[in-house]
Formats: sequence, structure tokens, C-alpha cells
Amino acid sequence: MVECMLMILRLREFDQFPARVSLAPADRSWSFVYEGVNSIEGLSVEVEVNKTEDEFYCRGTVECLATIECVRCLDPYNIQLSQDIDFFAVGEKSARTTRHTDAEDYVVFEGSEMVAKLDDIVRQAIILALPSKPLCKEDCAGLCPVCGANLNRAGCSCTKKEIDPRWEGLKRIEPSGNKEQEG
Repeated sequence: MVECMLMILRLREFDQFPARVSLAPADRSWSFVYEGVNSIEGLSVEVEVNKTEDEFYCRGTVECLATIECVRCLDPYNIQLSQDIDFFAVGEKSARTTRHTDAEDYVVFEGSEMVAKLDDIVRQAIILALPSKPLCKEDCAGLCPVCGANLNRAGCSCTKKEIDPRWEGLKRIEPSGNKEQEG
């Protein structure tokens, strides 16, 4: 969920197309709330705008520096995010006559000011750019399952719990791979 972001594209400012524009949040007090994301900094959006009749086709890139949590050790780390975006911006009148305006790739602007609010487009781009399994480093050792110590910083003196004897039989199973069965 994004609160107080206000990423605005002012379409009336363009006389010739294609037009290029760089955007940043209108208000520095914005926040980005999403599980596992501690903060977002340096948010920028580069957009190329083309016009066809009453629609504006926009494509570009969303970039930012995110501080996220490692899924193994829970330590925060920084990662540069970049995600391509593309969408149509249409006025209310065109939105009523266009059959695709219920799609997620449309932004409807109100009135003659032609101001498109890109908050949802930018929020979705940031979420899509996040790694599905965020790791602070490839060989992150994670947390000790007994005491919870971060094994990247130092080892622990915990004795590892023996495997439940009921699961011992699993050690004897060999991976089968992708062998085709004869039949």
C-alpha cells in the first residue's frame, strides 16, 4: 500500500510527441508499505509519452534503492530495483468509450488539466522488481534454529538437535531425477 506518494504526470505540458520526462515524487514525505520492505529511496521514473487520438501511450522505467530483509538471516540490506512500465493515459470521456479501461494498464485522468496520477503504476512496478527470495548474499548462513543467532556474524555453540528417528528412512531415498518410466 502506498500512502502520500503523489507521482504525477502532467500531460498538458507536451506539445510534440514522442516526449520524454523524468518524474520524482511530488512530496518527499511519501512512504511505501509492503511486507519485507523497510524503505525506498531515490525513486525516479523515466517516461516516454506518445499520443494517438485521445490516448497517451506511456512507457518507461521505475528505479529506486530499496532496503529489504533477507529471508534467511532477517538482516536488512540495500538493493537497486529497476522495472519497465507501460500504460495508457486517457481522459474520462475516452475512458467511457474505450473497451479496455478496466484493465490495469490504463490511468484515467479527470478534467481538462490532464493530470495522470501514477501511484498505482509505480507501486506495482516496485513490487514486481522485488526479488522473490531476497538474500543478502548468495551463501547467507541464516539463523541458528536453536538459539536464533545470526550465523553470518559468528557461529554458535548450540548442539544441533538429532533428527527424529521417524524421519531417518528419508536419508536412504535417492533422488530419481527426470527418468522416463518404461511401460
